[in-house]
Amino acid sequence: MVSTAHAEQIENLSNQIEYYRQMDISHINCVLVDIYADIKSVKNISGRAEFQRMLADCKCKKIERIITKSISRFRPNTEIYLM
Repeated sequence: MVSTAHAEQIENLSNQIEYYRQMDISHINCVLVDIYADIKSVKNISGRAEFQRMLADCKCKKIERIITKSISRFRPNTEIYLM
């Protein structure tokens, strides 16, 4: 049994995943590598297996660009540095 709030979070996550699966990224010359989605708080990166998998894929150079709904999805108060 899940709470209503939890069920709403799961549905929202499912909707976001579907949105990104349907997104046409060909106009920015990209190919979808994978979708990384955790059902965990962004306050702590431990226990976020998908986040850790994404970081590992970045280190292995499988990923050149990350598309996210919000930079705060990585961790609150995250800053962006453009190169």
